[in-house]
Amino acid sequence: MAIAYINSTSFEDNSTLTTSKAFAYSISAGDCVIVSISRAASQTVTSITDDGASGGNTYTLLDSYVAGVPFDYLYGTIATVSASNVTANFTAGARTAGVAARYSGVNSFGTNKGHLRTLSATTGGLTTCTLAAAANWAVLAESHVWSGGAPSAATGNLRVTSSAISIQQ
Repeated sequence: MAIAYINSTSFEDNSTLTTSKAFAYSISAGDCVIVSISRAASQTVTSITDDGASGGNTYTLLDSYVAGVPFDYLYGTIATVSASNVTANFTAGARTAGVAARYSGVNSFGTNKGHLRTLSATTGGLTTCTLAAAANWAVLAESHVWSGGAPSAATGNLRVTSSAISIQQ
């Protein structure tokens, strides 16, 4: 089965008091769900949960960046049950933005993170990721502390689909 992009959604929460953010997102059993959360302060994203049957799906922390604003967390699951709402849970309140994307045909998560992070980058070529097989996909989650800007297509991109994430301080 080939990997296919299904859809995505994004959210922003400008409250500095909330310790969780729920958003509507329809998930089917078998979907791969990637959730990227960006925070304007160092309070940790402790978990991602959903309202699926029997306690919902198990979301695994795939990567995080906690060395400066924005603080980024990337979670993923291959859903075993359907759900209609996803919740990001935090240690304390801070401005938060996030994006969730669904894919079909994913069997597992790879370990090639291939990331490069910088606090001053403004234009392309930020990272390179070598895929182990022709049927593999790479997913980029990008966030910034100013408005505007989203990844754009470049040589070798099969698809660029994005929901902008920005944290206003």
